[in-house]
Parts: sequence; C-alpha cells; structure tokens
Amino acid sequence: MAATDVSWRALGTLTAAKMVVMPAFGAATGIALRSSGLVRQPAAVLVAMIVTCTPTANNVMVMAELAGESREALAAAIFVQYAFAPFSITLWLYLYIHIATGGS
Repeated sequence: MAATDVSWRALGTLTAAKMVVMPAFGAATGIALRSSGLVRQPAAVLVAMIVTCTPTANNVMVMAELAGESREALAAAIFVQYAFAPFSITLWLYLYIHIATGGS
C-alpha cells in the first residue's frame, strides 16, 4: 500500500483519534485524579495528561518496517499528526494546565 492509497478520511480519522479523543481521555483522567485527591501534585497530574496529547512517535516507523507493514502509509499518518500537533497541543495544554491547577 503506497501513501497515495491511504484516504484522507482514514488519515483524518486516525489523527482525530490520536490528537482529540485520546487527549480527552487524558483530561478525564486528570479531572478524576484531582477530584479524588489521589495525586496532590499539580505537576504529576499535568504530566499524566500531557502524554496523551502528543503525536505518534517516529520510532513506530521502524517497528512497522520490521513487521513488514507499509512505511508510506504510516509516514503519511505521522505527517498529518505532526502538521496538526502545534494547534491541538496548544489547546490541550491550556486545558490541562487549567485542570492540573484546579482552575486557578
């Protein structure tokens, strides 16, 4: 499968799942950690949420190549995520800091 065989719809769905849905679960986790009192340090809550909003790592390319999967398709998916990342990460970090600091 070449990169041109990957539909924009598939790339958009993958990017939305990784850059919108997963960070939303991260925000929910942060809210749960703060409201339960299990984690009292705002920095720990912030780190727990930040790991959910970053794009797929480039080392996944190496794993895909070793497994015989399509490098081109995965490269296209990673490219779209990294193109979207500056916007989504900025928004998620704003929300995450608000959650981690208790809204202050």
